[in-house]
Amino acid sequence: MFKDAVLVGLGAALGSAVRYLLLAGAPLGGVETHLLNAAACFALGALAPGKFWGMGVFGGFSTFSAISVAAAQSSAGGAALTLALSFSTCVAAWCAGDAARSAARGRR
Repeated sequence: MFKDAVLVGLGAALGSAVRYLLLAGAPLGGVETHLLNAAACFALGALAPGKFWGMGVFGGFSTFSAISVAAAQSSAGGAALTLALSFSTCVAAWCAGDAARSAARGRR
């Protein structure tokens, strides 16, 4: 269990650092953040990774907190739209990744 926690922590540090470099100067919760979260969800669906890459790297790479802060700073309607957009985009991205993985497996 401790080994898994260390792997996830190291992966999260790596994913967070990459996210920071990519989003430096971008507005909190902006389009860039939504795209980054969708990319992480697609990768999770496409790769079905283990703890280091899944919970660690891609978990650190994506960010729900930035979306939550952006929603909290919006009007009620803006918050609902932000959260609905984030949720639906991420679920669709994961489904697309899963479909791509299934299709690739079928071609082998």
